[in-house]
Amino acid sequence: MTRLRVALDGRPLQSPQLGGVGRYMVGVIPYLAEETDVYVLLDARQPGVPARVSRSAECVRLTAPPRMPGLAWLELAVAPWLRRFDGVFHATFNTLPVTSKGPSVLTLHDLATQLHPEDFRPLKRAAWRLNIRVSLSRADVITTVSRFVKDQIVDYFGLDPGRVRVAPDALDPVFDANRASDAPALSSRLGITPPYLVAIGGAPRRGLPVAIEAWRLTKQRLGRDVTLVVMGNSEAPSEPGIVAPGFLDDESWATLLAGAQALCYPTRYEGFGLPALEAAASGTPVACARVASLPEVLGDAGCWVAEPSPQAM
Repeated sequence: MTRLRVALDGRPLQSPQLGGVGRYMVGVIPYLAEETDVYVLLDARQPGVPARVSRSAECVRLTAPPRMPGLAWLELAVAPWLRRFDGVFHATFNTLPVTSKGPSVLTLHDLATQLHPEDFRPLKRAAWRLNIRVSLSRADVITTVSRFVKDQIVDYFGLDPGRVRVAPDALDPVFDANRASDAPALSSRLGITPPYLVAIGGAPRRGLPVAIEAWRLTKQRLGRDVTLVVMGNSEAPSEPGIVAPGFLDDESWATLLAGAQALCYPTRYEGFGLPALEAAASGTPVACARVASLPEVLGDAGCWVAEPSPQAM
């Protein structure tokens, strides 16, 4: 029997520090490769991919003119390649090449461009909004990562609920509470003085300034020093007690989480919220508000606060 051939948009795998989408792809590709022939389409202008991916799939590097954005790469490089491909294309990161016509699966992780414009420059926001709407109309199957986002997609775009399937993000086994025993050695190496809290940087909606102010209030109320470890792509302030360790591999990130007193997570919106699940699996309390997908992801395991404000956190 001929095996199904599946091509994936591999750009989320090319970030030097993998985000949630890239990490979910690293986890799922080896399993997908057991039953299908997998082709990971990469932007030749960007770095390579984790070894776990290249061992399981054929990596295809496609080029586009310098300084062209990712949406243009989809149209100028991916769409022509797909016209010669006799398989299914999985658009892993919210958008299809709108000029391709083969069978396709679209994964829409959230509606951030529609609901949180503050996270995007105006031209990028407008391009993404248009491309997402067109992609939803063209995809044969639409998947998303939570029931919360499915309901938002159906309501916002007026889609038939039967067209949208939920495939939640899964947890890498590396996240385990037993890693806490290795945290002191890692903390010493990274210059982190215990006890410490962890906060996540990145998009404005994730509320890093809220987490920093909550940490300051916590120190005042406790009357003692507590370190704040800031992870993610953000500009952490240069302030005594704040440590931004930069890129960590998965094992170090899991160990850091397991040794933390809590994850301070004052996000206003998540399509899934993978850091919250990773912290919970590491035995680390997650302080967050009941917003977006977090009640679905954490259930009764969250340390719920009334609102994502410094005082509540």
